[in-house]
Amino acid sequence: MREVRAMTSEKEESEAFSQKSMDSTVEEAPLEGGVEPAPDERAPVSGERTCEEVIASLKEELERTRQEVKEMEDRWKRVLAEFQNYRKRVFQERAEAYEKGKKEAIVALLPVLDALERAHRSLKEGASLEAYRGGLDLIIRLFQEGLKGLEVDPISAEGHPYDPFLHEAVERIEREDLEDGTIITELQRGYLMGGKVIRPSLVTVSVKPSSPAVGTSSRAELETEVQAEEGGRVSEPDQEGPEMSP
Repeated sequence: MREVRAMTSEKEESEAFSQKSMDSTVEEAPLEGGVEPAPDERAPVSGERTCEEVIASLKEELERTRQEVKEMEDRWKRVLAEFQNYRKRVFQERAEAYEKGKKEAIVALLPVLDALERAHRSLKEGASLEAYRGGLDLIIRLFQEGLKGLEVDPISAEGHPYDPFLHEAVERIEREDLEDGTIITELQRGYLMGGKVIRPSLVTVSVKPSSPAVGTSSRAELETEVQAEEGGRVSEPDQEGPEMSP
């Protein structure tokens, strides 16, 4: 009996081994016609993500994008608020600077007004002209000092070459003793403030007189000569007198 059982077990093991070999051969052999099974029918390969994993990854990326958009929106709001505060501050500083400039200008010119008021109070009938002249000189000097304190300087004019950026010519006068473009008279003084022209000087400028060319005469001289010749021809018969009749 023992021998029969041993032979039976060996036979069963041999059949099981043969069946496994056949199964492995069928799995490795390709399908007829070269058609592979559909992806859904194949077993998942190690390293590939499942649909649940892909969806979870996309959700995480969407959440990160939303967070970045929120941070950028908050940053934009802060920059906008800072810019609005900057504009308000600039407008306020500009207004304060304007008021400060007016105050400095008024304070610089007040001594001139004080001098004018004192001169007006001292006006008396029969007062000396020299005293008035001295008072006016003082007022002019105070005014010039006030302008100098505001960085306002006069423009040099008389005797200097004409500069179109500093002067405005209102008349050209022929002068033989001066070079072309020399300023003869200053009609109204110009001023600079901080090196920039705030009012040009009104001046008259010299120009060399134009002389006729050699061998030619002016039109007026020619007309005079022609008239003289015509007058001489008209007066010649009168000088001979009336003819005597035989």
